Amino acid sequence: MLPNIQKKLQGLLAEIKPENKDDLVYRHPYGGPLDIAETLHFIDVHFDNHMRQIDKILAQSKIE
Repeated sequence: MLPNIQKKLQGLLAEIKPENKDDLVYRHPYGGPLDIAETLHFIDVHFDNHMRQIDKILAQSKIE
């Protein structure tokens, strides 16, 4: 799953024109408007957080 997501993101990044790299692409409800780099950083951190949560749940389910 993760390699597919990474490939899709790489493909999307390749399509971004240099003159558009500072365009605001996402309005976070608390963080406000984010450009492409900030959005990708948010996705990375957010995804990692969910993966840690999933790993913790899976580890707990093996103990019980």
